[in-house]
Amino acid sequence: MKVSKYLLEESQFHHPKLILNDAKRQDEAIAIIDQFLLDRSQVARIQSIFTDELANGLSNSLERRRGNSLLMVNTFVPALQSIERETLAGDYISLDIGSSNFRVLYTKLCPGSNNTKEDHTDQDQFSVKYYEIPIEFRKGSSNKLFNFLAECIESFLREIPLCTKTNDTILPLGFTFSFPMNQLAIDVGQLKTWTKNYDLPDAVGQDVASLLQQSIESRGNPFNVRVVALLNDSTGTLVKGSYIDSDCAIGLIMGTGNNACYLEKVENIEKWQRTQRYNQVREILINMESGGFGDNGCIDFARTKYDRAVDDESLFPGSFTFEKYIGGHYLGEIFRHLLLDLTETGVIFNGNVSNQLKIKDSIKSEHLSSIEGDNTSNSVLELIDTLEYNRNKILDDDIAIIRYACSRITIRAATLLAALLSTLVIRMGRKRTVIAVDGSVYRKHPRIHQLMTDFINNLVDDHTKQIEIIEAEDGSGKGAGIVAALACKLKLYGQ
Repeated sequence: MKVSKYLLEESQFHHPKLILNDAKRQDEAIAIIDQFLLDRSQVARIQSIFTDELANGLSNSLERRRGNSLLMVNTFVPALQSIERETLAGDYISLDIGSSNFRVLYTKLCPGSNNTKEDHTDQDQFSVKYYEIPIEFRKGSSNKLFNFLAECIESFLREIPLCTKTNDTILPLGFTFSFPMNQLAIDVGQLKTWTKNYDLPDAVGQDVASLLQQSIESRGNPFNVRVVALLNDSTGTLVKGSYIDSDCAIGLIMGTGNNACYLEKVENIEKWQRTQRYNQVREILINMESGGFGDNGCIDFARTKYDRAVDDESLFPGSFTFEKYIGGHYLGEIFRHLLLDLTETGVIFNGNVSNQLKIKDSIKSEHLSSIEGDNTSNSVLELIDTLEYNRNKILDDDIAIIRYACSRITIRAATLLAALLSTLVIRMGRKRTVIAVDGSVYRKHPRIHQLMTDFINNLVDDHTKQIEIIEAEDGSGKGAGIVAALACKLKLYGQ
């Protein structure tokens, strides 16, 4: 049986075709847009490189870890499957920060609750409040940021009745901090670098849990809050997924940025010297920091000139390579650079470049989601209005090319993610693997779930393996509360 060159090549959904009235224009458009195509050999190469980087990141050899693009951070969070859920009952709060806003959440875990749709008794209780972080707190001194976070935590707690809280007990806090860290314990993590739109250099190398605790204490700490767990958003998502489905073994963030974590056997983590508290633990969550996959140039063969342009214009050029291929913070810019090239070469818009098309971030990732979910031309025409073109002068072929360009960017993102996730599924060798996902791109994009599911199954190519992708809604927030409960139950914090 002949193997197709591309994944699911026979399917229009997975491998769309561009057909125009003008054959010459069609060829020109395809030649430019199909730079985003990844064939099977390229996907296999990515899987192989990912496998090597994963092993290097877990190795006890400094030489192997040096220059590796996957950090493979030990989160010190054990698999939830080994814990009796009833023992996690209690009141917890969590702080989730990773973009220009953050959330404070109150979580009441109830005995016997498993938080599934089928169980309507003893439901867990959640309360959440969103806060915007002023831009002046995202640059300069980190004191301003952490003091602001502490102020909002206290304000939130004054609004929430904690019926089981007493003055002589701590109120455990799980801190989801979605930036690369060197994690030293479940409640200790040194910031390696800021990402996205943050630049607070004095915090780099510092323990961010300690910085938050100090700011809380500086306000008198009237609620006796104690930071007992520090985690990444993908870790919280996996834990929340495990709370929903015990077969959950992978957590994935598909939002402004990207990250993934998974359950690894303790004996495979060569670089970890276990303490006595972890002697009975068989599996630990590993935060891969997968957004940085490729920072060492190992997957540059998958990079287009549009990716290079986006990277050059970013806050941290040369970093977070994989994230820049698939993150919501970057997809719109990739799309804009592609449309700009198509226009400058005369393939669309009759070669007329509007001022708006030249402006960075004039196209958002939401535009891709809208176009991908619209079988009519309306969403494309709305984008054309945004770019300040006269929609009455736009040809049907222009619309078809824009739709095709959008689908190719989406399919590449889904293919890249499937390459990594399928590799993890194969590595873990479970009969059933559930992947928990959180993030705005996953939630809002109408095709990404099905594309990822189909590509992963195609790459695993084992009908005895059951693979399911679920949404762990608010995983990075609610998951932090569950991790705080784990830290308290197993007495893992304060080492």
